[in-house]
Amino acid sequence: MMMILAIVLPLVGLLLPRRAAWVAAALGFVALCFGFGTSIDVAWLGGIHFSLAMSGFGAALALLASLSTAVVVAAAPPGRRPLLLALGAAAVGVFLARDVVVLYVFWELMLIPAYFLVGGRAATQFLVYNVAGSLCMLLGFLALATTGGFALPMTVPASGLVLLGVMLGFAAKAPLWPLHGWQADAYSAAPADAAALMAGVQSKAGLFGFFMVAMPALPASARPWLLAFGIIAVLYGAFAAIRQDEVRRLLAYSSVGHLGLMFLGLASGTAFGVEGAIILAVAHGLYTVALFLLTGRLEDALGRPARLADLGGLYRGSPGMGAIFTFTGMAALGLPGLAGFPGELLILIGLWSVSPWLAAAAGLGVVLAAVYMLRPIQGIFLGPPREGPRVGVVWALAPMLLLLLAVGLDPQLLWGVAHP
Repeated sequence: MMMILAIVLPLVGLLLPRRAAWVAAALGFVALCFGFGTSIDVAWLGGIHFSLAMSGFGAALALLASLSTAVVVAAAPPGRRPLLLALGAAAVGVFLARDVVVLYVFWELMLIPAYFLVGGRAATQFLVYNVAGSLCMLLGFLALATTGGFALPMTVPASGLVLLGVMLGFAAKAPLWPLHGWQADAYSAAPADAAALMAGVQSKAGLFGFFMVAMPALPASARPWLLAFGIIAVLYGAFAAIRQDEVRRLLAYSSVGHLGLMFLGLASGTAFGVEGAIILAVAHGLYTVALFLLTGRLEDALGRPARLADLGGLYRGSPGMGAIFTFTGMAALGLPGLAGFPGELLILIGLWSVSPWLAAAAGLGVVLAAVYMLRPIQGIFLGPPREGPRVGVVWALAPMLLLLLAVGLDPQLLWGVAHP
């Protein structure tokens, strides 16, 4: 019952006065917290069950989605809150799903509000990539279900063609290299609050699908190829982020690199790698939502996109904004003591047991993260002032910042949620 409430309550927010909509999302998060260890399994259609469960990796991501929705809706203008609530509710449904058809239904429901939030040419590009990926994924699901049923996680081996179809759908949604072509344009065109929810939460749907569907069906011979794609994503995302001048595009390519690192952890098949990928997935959601919302507040003050070449010395007039952005950026670059560090460390340990060279290449991506995350911190807030609007603090981010510190100091807090 609590899981149903976690999905339905944000939708109830559509009926509330728009300034109170975030309360419905917050109540959905509370309901989810009381739903640990519970499950629902009701016969629906043929061999399909309406099956939800609050456990494992999905539980951690569902909590991330629910909390992020409440924070983003609280910080967003009233007019965008209905679409954000719908996107957040669908994401919670994806992470709770334990039947491939239920997962697919919630997956497609995420596309509708995201399309309208992005708007314009970037929305068309977003839709083309995701609909094509969804079609490949659906065909793969149907092929898997003919031998193993619809229940998640999948436990049957898959042919190369079936696995490729499933993987294309997950890769387009995450997005993972090389199906990331829609990402930077969409994150730049969408309002900052929508980009925050898409980058911080929606991107994890692809990783979750890979973990629940593809990993159990994955033949050992496919792992070297997946590891190769993952390491390319890590390095490509890092070098592309370093070259960006617009802050939102820098954050978009940063996500490509971090998602590649999470994918490497899962594809490694090692206990350390999988644990690290789960912890980093939640940490990435926390600091990515925060960074996009902070960038949006900066853009509102400037009245245009935030470009590093035009900014500098903003800390003098907006010390609160500078301190929060620096704290969050340090979590994103993997500073020990903050949530980004333990996940990255465990992934590198897991990769080392597979191949020291692979771990070294992934480690280079982690080092480069310090380069591209320090650029906006230095370029916006330090140095001589170039343009100095006063930028207010986004107080709705307080729970995100506390969790970034708590998980960084004691990763077992998160692993205790995700491990069962």
